[in-house]
Amino acid sequence: LFLLYKDSTIVLSYSSNSEPTQEELVTMLEKYKSNVEVVSIDHRYSFGNQQHKIDDNKNSVFEYIFIAT
Repeated sequence: LFLLYKDSTIVLSYSSNSEPTQEELVTMLEKYKSNVEVVSIDHRYSFGNQQHKIDDNKNSVFEYIFIAT
C-alpha cells in the first residue's frame, strides 16, 4: 500500500495496541518516504454497548498519527 502511494503524502492513524508496532511502521514508511513524523495522542476507547469496560485500563491507548512526506 505504501508503494502504491509513494508519490503522495501519507497520513495514517494507528492505535498503539495494534500490530505491527510503531517502530515497524516507521521502518516500512521510510522505505518509500524520506521524512516520517509520528504524533502521539492519548486516547480512550469507549463503546456504547460496553459500559462495564469504560474504566478498564485496556481501553486507554495512544493514537499515532504518521505523517510521511
